[in-house]
Amino acid sequence: MLRLYIKCISIYNTLNTRHTNKPYYDHEILAQGWISAMTINEETLNLQLDLSKPLYEQILHQIRYALARKDLELGAKLPSVRELAQQLRVNPNTVMRAYQELNRDELIETRRGQGTFITTKPQKIQHIRDNLATEAINSFIDTMQELGMSRQAALSLLEEGKW
Repeated sequence: MLRLYIKCISIYNTLNTRHTNKPYYDHEILAQGWISAMTINEETLNLQLDLSKPLYEQILHQIRYALARKDLELGAKLPSVRELAQQLRVNPNTVMRAYQELNRDELIETRRGQGTFITTKPQKIQHIRDNLATEAINSFIDTMQELGMSRQAALSLLEEGKW
């Protein structure tokens, strides 16, 4: 059984406590976000949470990219909402929202009494992969147009690029 473990590692100790034993966040760290390491079997994925963007979107984005890169196996078990929220030090509702979006896209499935699993349908993963590739291409085209590059010049840069 594959498990996804996410361990929060702060650059400067993300969570501090004062003499009241109540947690507080250092404002400098909040501005920078924090880095988490996601370990799947022996592979580690780095997840950097940027606190200027919605956290659920970042979690959603990272899981989608991990699926598209085939870093997560089909049918793999994901941590529960509470486990992931504790490991990321975010509100469980944040993780729940990310899981709901993934469930809507049919990238994960929740089995009552067993947990949450990555889909076993490779066509769903291929679909998300194609969508992410299309987004990257559109972003590239927009950037080239902003730079005033012609289509031919952009294509020649692509051909010269490293794959």
